[in-house]
Amino acid sequence: MENTSMICKTDAEILYDFKFLLDSGFIFEYAKEEKGLFQHYVNCNGKVFGPYEYVALEEVVNNTAEWICGDDKYEYILKNNGETCESTIREKGSEFISQEEIDLLLSGFVVHESEEFSKPEEEYDENNHILKLNKKRQEFFVVENKKYGPFKSILSSAYLNENNFQFR
Repeated sequence: MENTSMICKTDAEILYDFKFLLDSGFIFEYAKEEKGLFQHYVNCNGKVFGPYEYVALEEVVNNTAEWICGDDKYEYILKNNGETCESTIREKGSEFISQEEIDLLLSGFVVHESEEFSKPEEEYDENNHILKLNKKRQEFFVVENKKYGPFKSILSSAYLNENNFQFR
């Protein structure tokens, strides 16, 4: 492998998401087993944050990365390519969800016949390289002339070129 280089060393057992930042920067979320439980971490340019019960890397926009972790009480925002990190407590009241909100969320999982017929048979997301077969409820990750799948769903994807991509 003559055109490879190491980005950073990590003790990750499971790599969940990797994003590039400006000036060869990076951020990724990962997990490793500790005392029989998987603990989740965020690594930004070699700085490790965690452990957390879970991590959800929300977005990386304009050199700012955001993630939610633990029990949803804190929100972390990395700025300036990972140089500064701010943590904020999420809005009060967001820790608990009412029965009405639960019912509303669950109703979103029910596919009504009218919705099923209004969807096209297949959709292709060119930016994320995801092909959805709506009637079969399958998703594929597509690179040039290769398809990976089928999967029930693809949560996120990143594509640099034919040989450098990821999806989960």
